[in-house]
Amino acid sequence: MRFSNFVQVPLLVVPIEEQKEIADYLNKKVPKIDSLIAEKESLIADLEAYKKSLIYEVVTGKRRVV
Repeated sequence: MRFSNFVQVPLLVVPIEEQKEIADYLNKKVPKIDSLIAEKESLIADLEAYKKSLIYEVVTGKRRVV
């Protein structure tokens, strides 16, 4: 799209009250989302540690692979 055509693109303006409602909604949801992300990151870290432990046990002969 050329700049000369850009001025023809409609610009939608959301009313300020609706913007505030959206912001309030997101402010309520973000902590829960952050909590879920932290849980998943912790689970990933635990699984990575477990994987390293298994690899170590197999390499050192403490665990047999069938």
